[in-house]
Amino acid sequence: MTGLRPLAARALFILMVTYLIIGGGTLAGILLPPYKIVTAALVLPALAVWLIVRWRKGWRWHKTALDVAIVAWIAAVLLSFAANTPDWRRMTIGMWYGGAFLVGWFFLQDILANRGFTRLFLVDALLLAGVLILVDCYPELFGLIRNWAEQPPETRIEFYNAVRVWGRLGNPNWVVTFTIMIVPMALARAFTVKARPARALIVLYAALHGVLGFFTFSRAGWIGLGVMAVAFAGLALATWQRAILERAGRWVAGLPGRWPQTVRWGGAALALVVAAVAILVLVRISLTGGRSLDDRLYMYNTAVAMLAEKPLTGHGLFTFGEGLLRYNSVPFRQAHGSAHNLFLNFAAELGLIGIIALALTVAGLLLGARRVWRTATSRTTPIILTGGLAALAGVAGQSFFDFTLATPAMFLPCLLILVAITAPEKPEPVGRTRSAVLTGGLAALCMALVGGALWSNNAYTRYLDALSQGAQANLTAANYASAARAMQGAIDADPAMPVYSLYQGIFYGLAAQRGDSASAPEAVRALERFVQLEPYFAPAWANLSVLYEQAGQPDAALDAARRAFEIAPKASPLGMRLGSLYEARGEMDAAREAYHAVLDGGADYALYPFWQETPLRREVAGAPSVTDKFSAEAQVLNLLAAGQDQAARERLDAAPPTDIAGFSRTLLEAFLPNPPATRQRLVDVFGVLAARGSFEATDIEALTMLGRAATACAAGKLDEAQAAAARVETLRGGIPFTSADATAGFYVQSQYYRIGLAPFFLPGDAWPVFGPSVERYWQLFQERYADCQ
Repeated sequence: MTGLRPLAARALFILMVTYLIIGGGTLAGILLPPYKIVTAALVLPALAVWLIVRWRKGWRWHKTALDVAIVAWIAAVLLSFAANTPDWRRMTIGMWYGGAFLVGWFFLQDILANRGFTRLFLVDALLLAGVLILVDCYPELFGLIRNWAEQPPETRIEFYNAVRVWGRLGNPNWVVTFTIMIVPMALARAFTVKARPARALIVLYAALHGVLGFFTFSRAGWIGLGVMAVAFAGLALATWQRAILERAGRWVAGLPGRWPQTVRWGGAALALVVAAVAILVLVRISLTGGRSLDDRLYMYNTAVAMLAEKPLTGHGLFTFGEGLLRYNSVPFRQAHGSAHNLFLNFAAELGLIGIIALALTVAGLLLGARRVWRTATSRTTPIILTGGLAALAGVAGQSFFDFTLATPAMFLPCLLILVAITAPEKPEPVGRTRSAVLTGGLAALCMALVGGALWSNNAYTRYLDALSQGAQANLTAANYASAARAMQGAIDADPAMPVYSLYQGIFYGLAAQRGDSASAPEAVRALERFVQLEPYFAPAWANLSVLYEQAGQPDAALDAARRAFEIAPKASPLGMRLGSLYEARGEMDAAREAYHAVLDGGADYALYPFWQETPLRREVAGAPSVTDKFSAEAQVLNLLAAGQDQAARERLDAAPPTDIAGFSRTLLEAFLPNPPATRQRLVDVFGVLAARGSFEATDIEALTMLGRAATACAAGKLDEAQAAAARVETLRGGIPFTSADATAGFYVQSQYYRIGLAPFFLPGDAWPVFGPSVERYWQLFQERYADCQ
């Protein structure tokens, strides 16, 4: 090695890789400004050292395995950009990250080609980063298992949903992606060392990562692990581990009696049992609410539809999220930023040219690895290639069902492996012309990346400042108006970023609803600007409907409400508002049609008090076509509301666990007459739940507090009951931006890589604070426990 021999350079590289994987490249690292400062402080000096060393040492550019594929990718991105210029701002987000990945590829290839680092050093840097993942994730895993075991059986959720390791990576699917890559690389590295203690330690390291991957309970991840294991075994047995297989076969054959046959059949049976259990768990997970296969299918269908519309160029890099909103009549909360399938995602965004680029990438990778394998002079090179190819095969298997490589923290280890298995031992220098093009092109790209980051971060910082002003609880109209005006700085700096106008409209709208009449037209203007940029986001149209109505523009209010429900017909509260506007205008047939559309999408929405407010609503909600479709929980609630406690008890007891399970069954028990012993048990259960103090959504917290209030009241504990009921009343007020519901944040993060606030909807009739069952439980509490309120 000639260029980066000093220990400081190695330490800087390892530190940079480790930090980017567990911090700077994660979603938190992308979104939070403090991370960005640290990222710049690490990455920019590393690039500077690279450029200085290659200048002083006279390094030359060399050919890489993906040169042809890179040209194809650049062509695909630029052609797609030219064909979809109205979405230029969204596409620049994807192009920025694509440019950063391209710089990383040439950075690593150049260092290896000029003997700055070795292949094994790249692997070691990756393995060292994995140590911190173990240190981070195992305490979380033990804590999750302990918390699950300590929960009362009545409230305990499925083990595979409760015990899912996230770690600092921020997502179980990302944890298992890292597992898929690190396990075969660690096993390969183990067979490059001669000392048995060191080899055993590395194998233990790989096993610990494998356990973490199992406890992610990721369906796509498990498939990737299976593909990786098969690929690793096949490659290893075909090359450097054949001697081990032969030795093991001789050992088994030499066992006494029937032991050889027992070992063979026992191993086969164990493998079949493990496979069967894994399949059963995967099926069970896929039937669980929130993780059903329907979510994947509608994303895949969207990708196919986008490709069919623009088969040559696609819709542009990073535009799948917009397409998902446009092509699907789904509630806004199902928005995603990718198709959860790497291949379909690129097909939808970059069309046929993108598919060709992806095919060239796979071909270049395989040909490059084959060339390295055939020309290897080092004993360790084929071993590293075995681990690397198995890792990439596993990631490819996972990528049919997920797209975790879109996250820089996951792409970086993949990039390290790509370089490690394709960098030739005897690299071929490029000519002077090509060298000049590479030097000038990469220099221009680096300047564009830095300049783009500074421009975007300038607006983003102003945006975050405005969010922090408007995110406080119980603000006045003046406070919200001030936050909205502060948001104008972000809009002026980056006018094409839709989310800035969205939150300005929300802040102005909150000010208007608190009496600032001057803010109302500003709110309308901001939201109209947003829907021009993003016309397929239903909450913005719903907010416009509320504001138009307050401004005395009934026709515009109706048009906006109709547009919202057309975009998201499964978002039933939007249909309730549309029907109410028709009803207020005396257009009863149109109102009836809207109401039927709501309840056809979910009969349980008839639990809202809304449906008892007018004769037309009572007629629609009371129709057999609605009541016959009530869920089992809704049926029990209706019987309780009618005072038929015995019938409610019988219906609850008759319902199988698949219809009323866990928490819902316990909550219903809280509103039924029970003997003192059962009553005390319920008091304890809801006391434990309330004491946890961490809730995934507003509805869950409200239901927990309602159960606590009902059981405490029945047990004569008035103070506890009143405190819990007061919390529910506070939640019902819909305090802006204090809800635990992270829907808004998820939408903004997946669509724009920005921080978002919950909720999206302005107070009013646009969207209820609670779901229908919560409202019915609240009514029951008011009727049955009036003394405890």
